Order: sequence, then C-alpha cells, then structure tokens
Amino acid sequence: MVESIRVDGAALQTGEKTIDALESGRRAPAAYRLDGPERFVIIPAGSASESIDHVVAWTRGSAAAASAVVVWLDPRSQAEGTTARAGALWVRMITLLHSHGHIDDDRLYRDLMAASASGDSALGILARIIQDLDRAVVVVFHGEGAAPAFAAQVESDVADLLAQTTKLRVIVVKEVAPSLAEPLESSKAAPRCVDLAMQRFIRDTGAAPYLDAQLARALTGHDDAALQLDRLVQKGLGTWHATSDGKPEFYYVDGVYEEAQANATGFSRSRTEQGTAAVIARWFLTERFDPSAALPFAVRSGDIDLIAAVGMRLFPLGGDDGDVYADMIRRIPRSEQLAHPILALWMGTQLALQPDGMDRAMVYLRAAGDRAAATARSLPPTERAILDGVEAYVLRRSGQVSAGRAKARIASRDLAKLALNRKLDPSLNQVLVTVWHQVGVSLVYAGARNEAVELYRLLFDYCDEHALGHRRNSSASMLAFIAADNGSVREAERWLELVIEEDWPSAWRTGYTRTYRDLAEILIAVNQVDAMRLDGVLSRFIAFESETEHWDIVVFAQVCAALIRGDVSAASTWFDERVGERLDGTTHPVIRERLRLLRLMLRAAGADPHQEITGRRTVAARATHAALSAIIAARTADADRAVADAVTAGLSARTPLEQGFAIIASLLVARHSAHSVDLVTARTKLHMLAEIHGLRFPLIYLSASDRQALLAGSGAGTESPHPLQPVLRAVPTCVQSDGMETRRALLTRQEIAVLRALCAHSSRQDIAEQLHLSVNTVKVHLGSVYRKLGVHSRAEALVAASLLGVLPKER
Repeated sequence: MVESIRVDGAALQTGEKTIDALESGRRAPAAYRLDGPERFVIIPAGSASESIDHVVAWTRGSAAAASAVVVWLDPRSQAEGTTARAGALWVRMITLLHSHGHIDDDRLYRDLMAASASGDSALGILARIIQDLDRAVVVVFHGEGAAPAFAAQVESDVADLLAQTTKLRVIVVKEVAPSLAEPLESSKAAPRCVDLAMQRFIRDTGAAPYLDAQLARALTGHDDAALQLDRLVQKGLGTWHATSDGKPEFYYVDGVYEEAQANATGFSRSRTEQGTAAVIARWFLTERFDPSAALPFAVRSGDIDLIAAVGMRLFPLGGDDGDVYADMIRRIPRSEQLAHPILALWMGTQLALQPDGMDRAMVYLRAAGDRAAATARSLPPTERAILDGVEAYVLRRSGQVSAGRAKARIASRDLAKLALNRKLDPSLNQVLVTVWHQVGVSLVYAGARNEAVELYRLLFDYCDEHALGHRRNSSASMLAFIAADNGSVREAERWLELVIEEDWPSAWRTGYTRTYRDLAEILIAVNQVDAMRLDGVLSRFIAFESETEHWDIVVFAQVCAALIRGDVSAASTWFDERVGERLDGTTHPVIRERLRLLRLMLRAAGADPHQEITGRRTVAARATHAALSAIIAARTADADRAVADAVTAGLSARTPLEQGFAIIASLLVARHSAHSVDLVTARTKLHMLAEIHGLRFPLIYLSASDRQALLAGSGAGTESPHPLQPVLRAVPTCVQSDGMETRRALLTRQEIAVLRALCAHSSRQDIAEQLHLSVNTVKVHLGSVYRKLGVHSRAEALVAASLLGVLPKER
C-alpha cells in the first residue's frame, strides 16, 4: 500500500484519481519519466489536474513507489513573506516522518540535540534520516508556486540532498509549481548531485555519445571504471543497454551528457582534449567498427594518420552523410590533406568535378600518387594494394598510360591474389572496392581488357558475397561496357540484367554512379543500329556528362546516331564542333585514340572532317583502325594500301567488332582491286556476328551495290534467301549514294511488275501468262530492267530488287 504524507494542508487523497491512459493500458509520456532511473524528474506540459493525475496514478501502480514513502510538498505553505526559509519545509518533513512512525522519539530527540550543539541545519538532519531509513523517500513538489528567492533556496537544498543520500527521489509537477521547476530544470540539478571525483569522471568520459568500461578506462585511467559506471546508474545518471550482439553500452541520461559535452568542447585548443578525441575515435574504429562515428573525433584530434585511417574506411565519403563528412575533411589544413594519399585523393576527385577545377585537382592527385608510392610498401597487404590502385588511378588521370598500365597490373595482381586467398580486410571494404573498380578502369584505358575482365569478375563476386550492392552494380556495368565496346552485344545485355537499380546509392559525391551502365547502353544501341534506344539513353546521360571522364563517348554516340540516320554531313559537322570545343593539351591519350577512330569512321562514310586529332598513337583498336583505313583506301582507288590494311585488319582482329570491320574491309577491297574474297564465308561470318553477338553496326558501311555484290549467288530474291538478307534490309547505309538508289526511280510500273514476277517464275512464258503480256513484251521489259539496274543475270537482278525494296515484303 502506498503511503503518502501531505505537508501542504490541502486535501489530496492519493489513490482516488486515475487517468484514462493507464486504465486503457497505455502509458502517458509522464509515466515513462516516472518509471525511469532518474532521481530528479520534472513532469512537463499538461493541465495542472492532468499532471497531478499522472503522479497519483504512478504512486498507485508503480512497484518502486509502492515500497517508498511519498511526501507531497506545497512550497506556498512556507513561502509567504520575504522572510520565508526553505529550512522550514525540511523541519516539517522531519516532523511528519516522525508522526508517521518512520522516526522514533529517541532518534528525533538525539538528532535535534546534536544539530543544536553543532549548528547543523535541518537539511543535514533530514539527509541522515532518509539515508538511515529502510525505505526510499519520494518528494513531490506541487502547488501554484512560490517567490523566486524562496524557490532558489529550495533548488539549492534539493541539489545538496540528492548529493548526500541515494535514497531520495524528487519529482516536480512543473505546471503547478513553475517558479520552482524552472530554476531546478535550468540548473540541471542531477549532474550536480555527485561528488567531485565523479564529476571529474563524467567530464572525462562525457565527450563520447556512448561508451563501455574499456573506453572509460582508456579515458580516465581508472581500473575501476566499470564500477564507476555502475555507480552512475545507481544514482540515476546513466543506463546500460545491450547491442544486438550483446555488447554493453553505457549512456548518460538527459542533462548529464549535455553538460559533459559542454565541458569537453574546444579540442583544437587543448592537447589533452585532442588526446581524448583520439582515444574515442580509435575505440569507435577498432571496437565498434563505426568509422562514421569515429570521424568527427579523429578530426578534432588533429592526428592526420588517424584521420586518414578513418577516412580510408569511409572513402569515397558518399551516401546520405557525404556532405557532413566532406565538411569535416575540408576543415583539415591543406598541408595535411596533401600529406596522406587517401585524403589527397578525395580532395582531388572532388575538385575534378568542379568547373575548371582540374588544374587544382591535379595538385592533389599527384600528391596522392606520390604519397601512395612512398608509403605503400610499409603497410599491411590490403592497404598496400589500395595505395597501388590509387597510384595507378593518378597515373591514368594524368595521362601517363604506360606507367599507369604497369602500376594497375601490380595492383590487379595483388588484389586478385588477396581475394582468391580470402586475405582482404573487410573493414576496408568501401575504399577497397572503390579503388578496385578504378584499377579495372585503368586496365581498360591501357588496353589490357582481358586482365580487366578477370579483375571485374572477381570484384563482382566479392561485392556479391559482402552485400556491396553499389559496387556490384558498377562491376556488372563495367563488364557490360567492355563487352559492348568489343561488339559482344548479347554478353553486354546479360551483364546489364544483373544490375539492381535499388542498389545504386541515393546520394553520391564522386560523380555519376551509373556512368558505365549508361555507356554500355550507348554502345549496345550503336552496335545494334537502334536509333530510338540510342536517343533515349543519350538524353539521360548528357545531363551527367560533366561528371564523367567520358565526354568522348557522348560525341562518339552522337556522331554514330547521325551516321545511322544516313546524315553524314551532320555527323561530320557535329564532330568538328564538339571535338573542337573539348580537345586540348590535357586530353587523355585514350580519349584521343577514340576520337581518332571516330574520324576514320567519318572518312570511311565519305565525309571529310576538318578537326585533326594529333598526338601519339596507341595500340588500342589496331584492327579496327586498319579496317577503316582499308575502306578509305579502297574507295579512293589506293589499291596497294587498301590490300595491305585489309590483310592487317584480318590478321589482328580479335573482338567481334574488329572481325566485323575486317570482313567489311575485305569485301570492299575485293570490289575495287584484284584482291579476292570468299563471299560465302563472308556472308556466314557477318550473319553469325549479327545473330550470336547482336553486332550490326559495321554493315552500315555497305552501300546498296556492295550488298548486292555480297548476296550475289546466295539465293537472294528467291523463296529461300540467305539469312543475312533481312539483316541487311533492316540496317541503313551511311555511304553516300553510289547510283544504286537512283535506279529504282528509273523503273516503270510495268518493269517493277515484271521484276516481281521474275521472283516467282523462271521462264518468260510463265511471267507473260501471269501478267497477261506477250513473251516478247516480257523480254523487252527484262532487258530494260537489267540495263537500269546494271546487272547481267536473273540472280543479280533479284539481289538488286531485294536490296532496293522492290520485292514484296514477305520475300
């Protein structure tokens, strides 16, 4: 049974009032505060009667209150007049405890006499009485308030009482005692209710948002730190919680933590406070594996190696908290940013995204490469491989292709070895897979595509195993890009099917996350000669062009789109304008090589672009370069050059795209020289490239007459045409008219009818009967058709008719 004692003289019958929230099984907000461990509680907003109801209901239903003596104090009864003293409250409380049998006569007499002799106050007597009781005491302040001076006395006494006894709990009903609640609340009496040693302990440990005994020992040097934390819990100043894996974590209650935080500011001005921050950062990093929580403390510590160790585990500082991390890194002095490869790399990549920021970015990137080279050998294997990858990335960005290829191969070899032997450090996963991805890009740029494919396959599996969805997407996208750039469209599409859109990060600070997915789609659309798909992905990607290294592929796609439409002039103009705007002395050699290839593609289509691409040639796409050069030479009657280049293309072709261009080159060279070609083999290979790999783009370089010659003798125009025929019909030509297209306009309606009938009938008699003409008339019409089409046989006439769309659709 709850025992309540009234001191205010007003009728307050405990147990008579209840609140609907408790009757219905729900707890009001105040009930949570009352049930907590805090020894000083202020009941917040609400009407006066409702606030009282909360407390009354708690005294009835709480197990803690049921075993305590609950004393209701109304400050008004002792605060009238300017001479009112808080001590009168405590005297009345002592008297009341005596009258209810909690203090016997001898104890009351002895304490009062001792106080009289020593000058001890009523407050000191009350503290000793409460401490000696076998029951806890709860004091509830209520009433409509008291004078400020009196409230200040009570506030001070409450803090002293709480410090002197652990058996007292104070509850203030704020709405009905505001003049007392406000000074108590603003003074944060709870943090003051400890001795000086414990206050020092709180100050030393309160900078961390939470801690355990290990961190408390490291921060204070006290072997009994665990006992100190338990004492804080007993005093209602903190609580223990268990993590999902059972690790204990100590949290200060409201007020205590804030005060400790206020006492722990100014890390940059105090070496002691910097040391404290370093200890907390290392604990978060090594014990809780939480680099995001460690970073602010690492920055405050000023320890550049510690900052870099934390930053390495957060790199590339993307995601929803990227802006917060970025602001912390930027506060580090520039000299220290340049002193560590990861910090310099991050700053460099950020500056590279800004307009005209590349010059400043390269200062940081070169520093990152230099520091990586200087420190990598002394580090553990995973960090060493990461820094080798950083160096390879910097060499690539600075245009040092050969050195970048060599360093990328070293990093690739080490990463593959560590991955296969399962010796990678998973705490470094974010920076690891980011640099791993960039090592692969460096290999692609250097022309080591087979090595890049193997590395990306390992990366895909690693990310899949460790649930790193973003980089899993990136590796699948890069594999799709490589396959599409090789002309393996079907393989590229299979890799893109493995990309999960939901796994892309919602926020990212280091460029457009879907770059290689979109670039793969661009190349797929080009190789399939799919103008609609190409327009769609281009419109999406152009908005992010400035955030990537690959402006050349946008130009490539836009020029190819014009070629697919047959608008060679527009393609050439677009090339001259866009390349003229972007090409300069800093343009990467690999980008120059792609632009050089694009210029050859335009020339092979009959254009004459003005923009020259200077610079050292690389070995990339050698077969395609040779094939396009052969096509140009063949069309300009340079037979010897055409044959030599065609042979080179055929011998060096490896990828489907290279093979496709090599076949087209051999066909065109054969038409314009004495060089021979096996048409049956050429038709079969081109059809296989289209069906197995999805590659059609090289076919746009065949004019109508070229296609006619390719299909001659293949059954074109018959009921069993070669399977390449519908493929050719679906692919437009980019070659300027060689006269074949104008010949259809020369055919009369009757000649077209005779030509169509020729498809179904082999004899003139049958044609004459079908068209109700004489045999002689049919003979005249056929002679005219052969002459206008420039053919000499029925088979050649049917091929030409098929390519010009004269034959019925079903044929």
